[in-house]
Amino acid sequence: MKHISIFLIVLVGLLGSGIAKAEEIVVPLFAKAPVLNGKVDPAQWAQAARIDGLVAEDGKLERRGVRTYVGATETTLYIAMQSRLPDEGPLLAAVDHDGLKVVYDDALEVFVDPAPALADRVSYQMLTNSLGHAGYQAHLRGKGTESATWTGNWQQAQSQAGGFWNFECAIPIASMSQAGIGRKATDGTWVINLCRDWRPDWAWTSFTGKYTWSGLTFRSAFLNRSSNHRRRPRVSAGWSRLQ
Repeated sequence: MKHISIFLIVLVGLLGSGIAKAEEIVVPLFAKAPVLNGKVDPAQWAQAARIDGLVAEDGKLERRGVRTYVGATETTLYIAMQSRLPDEGPLLAAVDHDGLKVVYDDALEVFVDPAPALADRVSYQMLTNSLGHAGYQAHLRGKGTESATWTGNWQQAQSQAGGFWNFECAIPIASMSQAGIGRKATDGTWVINLCRDWRPDWAWTSFTGKYTWSGLTFRSAFLNRSSNHRRRPRVSAGWSRLQ
């Protein structure tokens, strides 16, 4: 992939509709949307793209494993993340209310750029701690516009089980005005960046090792019934403790 770390390699999963271009990851629409219960059930996420491993700001692979999933229905984007719990002690979760200050805790961040081809656009951010408290922010580029008080109110579910911090999130396309009225997941591309903020060492990792205006490019497509829908695109950062 031209726009991400050289550590990232694409393992082709779908037969006919796997990786349409080197710059895009193409995934079929969910036949049935996953139930958000914080369990990240592999069967329910089987049609999503799976990304193993995140990259630090210095471009190196993070030794602490994170597995992520990206999928969609026509009207909603779906995200899941599984991050290993600390070897010692709990996740830091001192912030007990919604807001951007959850970044001071162990946190997960989701960025969605619904119109990456435009010069004037918006990147929508949600971040959350392990208590489920969330903060939202709309980042503007060029003449992109969004309400200063924008809040996505994206549904999320979490759990800590089996040595992992599990997170699931549903992102209604209609919650992002930059996407346009009536926009479907199959209309155009979406740049998504998923991040993990690590405490107490203040490390930060993401799909690309970069922040707001970066990420992987996804395109959703209707499922080709003639292909093996049990396979899916998989992107690996070359190493994963989750294997």
